[in-house]
Amino acid sequence: MAEHLRDVPEKYGRPVEGFHPRIHSYGRRFLAVVPASLLSAVLVLLLVYRRPAVPFVVLSLVVVAVSLVIAYSYLRPAIAVLTDTHVLRGRMIGWKAAPRAAVEHTVFAERLQPRGAGAGGRGALARFRNRGVPALWFVGAGGKRALRFDGRVWDAKTLQSLSSKVTPRTTRYARIEIDDLARRHPGLVGWQELHPRLRSGLLTAAVAVVLALIAAVNLWPEAFAL
Repeated sequence: MAEHLRDVPEKYGRPVEGFHPRIHSYGRRFLAVVPASLLSAVLVLLLVYRRPAVPFVVLSLVVVAVSLVIAYSYLRPAIAVLTDTHVLRGRMIGWKAAPRAAVEHTVFAERLQPRGAGAGGRGALARFRNRGVPALWFVGAGGKRALRFDGRVWDAKTLQSLSSKVTPRTTRYARIEIDDLARRHPGLVGWQELHPRLRSGLLTAAVAVVLALIAAVNLWPEAFAL
């Protein structure tokens, strides 16, 4: 695991300072795991109160395991560490690291908005999605991304502090759409960042499949019984 200063390997140098998200950032993190949590709860209840066939049990356990991993990836203790030679971000397994000497500047967005946010939207949910979240990139030679911090986990104040400790050169945006950022900084934004709703879309599809299976179990219980 990579959750504490003591977990930093010696090859990354001597730890100088550690950073953790502020407590209020957990609001976004809890919202991010709601789909996975609901899916897991539905499947567990189905397994407890029904006796589905073995293939359905195996499929359900796999989906629950994946959902729990997704939830843990958001809720686990997040940490960033500055050593005398590197800047690191803790991952579920190991560290993502960038040499401090290779960081030329940072790009910081106070609110990185999803694609099409400027067009607005109806309803409170659309407005909430279009508000955006903070984002920070450490940038190396040629504008190449060295390290990224996700604002769904990290808060703006902590990211600003972390950035200033590594380099005084920061390109700052108060509010910017992901497409606009990608045009201004070619190679900085990855495909997954351009399609942030892909994972939630997959979870939604999984929920739909589960609901269809539940309906099938109730309509044709003899087909799913042991």
